[in-house]
Amino acid sequence: MRHLKPGLIWAAAGALAVLLAAPPALAQGSQKLTLTGINYTKWLWGTQRLDGSLYNFTTIPGEGYGDNGQGTEFEILVNSKPSKKVEVNGRLKARFSQNFWTNFGGFGNPDGGEPGSGDCIGGDCGEFDPRSAQYVKFRGLTVTLTPGYKWVDTVTIGSNDFGMFDPFTVGKIRYIDRDNGSGLLFQGSAADRKFTYDFVRISLPRLWAGPNFSTGEFTTADAAYALQTGFRPSSKFDFSFIYEYVNDIEVDANDFNLDDGRDVRTRFRNDVFGVKFGIHPSSKIDIRGAAYSSSADSDPTLNTPASFGTAGFSPVPAGAVDDETYKLNIDLNDPFGVGLSFNVEFFDIGAEYVSMMAARRESDVLLTEGHDGSWVFPGPGNASFGVFGGNPSRIGIGGFQGNAQQVATINVDNEFTDFEEPLAETVIGWKGITIVPKWSVGDWDFSLEYTDVDYNTNWQAWGDPSRGLNDSPYPNAESDAGVGSFRNAYAPFQDKATTFLVLKANYFLDVGRGVDLFGKLKFIDETDKRLNDARFLPYQAGDCPGGGVACANNVNEYSPGFSSADIYGNPPVITV
Repeated sequence: MRHLKPGLIWAAAGALAVLLAAPPALAQGSQKLTLTGINYTKWLWGTQRLDGSLYNFTTIPGEGYGDNGQGTEFEILVNSKPSKKVEVNGRLKARFSQNFWTNFGGFGNPDGGEPGSGDCIGGDCGEFDPRSAQYVKFRGLTVTLTPGYKWVDTVTIGSNDFGMFDPFTVGKIRYIDRDNGSGLLFQGSAADRKFTYDFVRISLPRLWAGPNFSTGEFTTADAAYALQTGFRPSSKFDFSFIYEYVNDIEVDANDFNLDDGRDVRTRFRNDVFGVKFGIHPSSKIDIRGAAYSSSADSDPTLNTPASFGTAGFSPVPAGAVDDETYKLNIDLNDPFGVGLSFNVEFFDIGAEYVSMMAARRESDVLLTEGHDGSWVFPGPGNASFGVFGGNPSRIGIGGFQGNAQQVATINVDNEFTDFEEPLAETVIGWKGITIVPKWSVGDWDFSLEYTDVDYNTNWQAWGDPSRGLNDSPYPNAESDAGVGSFRNAYAPFQDKATTFLVLKANYFLDVGRGVDLFGKLKFIDETDKRLNDARFLPYQAGDCPGGGVACANNVNEYSPGFSSADIYGNPPVITV
């Protein structure tokens, strides 16, 4: 048993005395403390008979997923207003994760091993592991100040989902992580709110906001900064500007003079400039446009990838990259007065466009429905995912619910998704047009979508024949796996085109309180010719003569010293 020093005992006793004396003082003041609670019980009765966890999908090896079991979450919400200019909100929550009712309060496997280490599937990791114990966790705290100054309307300190910005730059953090992000947010306005601004410093999430899904060894000073200004001189025109800067720094190991502190070096930086405008001449027409320019730079001497092979995992390409993104939307609201409206969108997302803090899910940056979540993975049953033997994640027939959401990042987050959630997919490299006519006549509503997608990532040998295929700046996650990868924007050889056709019909049946009858027909045509230039074939012409004779393996080089034979091999001789 450890012994406390007398000084510590007296300090603890003094703190306890203050706490005991506090309630009468609070009762005499104007402060009000409000506690509310929410509970959520999930019942899963799936036919796949998987009981690894109470969510149905993750790509993390050693984590469970499933479609069976019952579990309960409980959260406590705290609200306090110490004064009319200060409001405090906090949240405590128990997460079910793998806390099935059958775990008997977390005691399902008392010999689960070292907490937080190793695999955890079906709550078998013990009472003290947070993945299977019914623990209550401090989720977040937010302090909101309304000081009454002319130059600032509100100041928000602490937890925030940062949903007031832009999904191409600083995107809204997903719902289950809504209190995980923290920062300082200043918001103000002038000229009767014709001018507005949002300025934020966000503490950079070390879990995913940097090369290799890491912000390095020195993490506590890393931050993202963003300034967003909006101008609305009239109801017919608005304009906004946004700038984002991500700064991931490390302590300079070559600074040996500690008398003046320690120097730092930049491990990763990311700049994004954006402009948006809206033109609203009448109720019949609405025009909106946006343009973004990004640059990113990683220092390979500070534990960032210098390049990737054919299966790299990182939320950002290696080295220095820059690119642009453009989008234009035109909405025509019943211009002919017959119930027929049109939505048109032009889009061009750069192959090397990088915004580290862009929305990762629960945002939809394009008009198109995109791919369908029901069949997101290779094979008709979505039976397996990942080309690596240790990561056989499954989602099963039916997959994610509905169509996909498009996000402007390769840092897509589909982890720990629930059974009714949609799929998020990257649109890095997409360019094309979407046309959606809508017609309302009587009790019928019809809509049609036509989307044509070309790709800025259509190239041979990663778009740079002067480099080897295993020396790529692009992380392509599931390697050369084929169709069905929501986060794989890059492939060594690609010549792809995609067409989406969607027809929807809705009929209102005037029975009782009303019944909506809904139908949908969707067609996706996607062709990828991949290696389409004989220059890049791995072996020389006639290398495999056939007739039971083995291939000679005479390598064909597309550039001196480089061949696609580095990743593609000849077939073996098959005898029957």
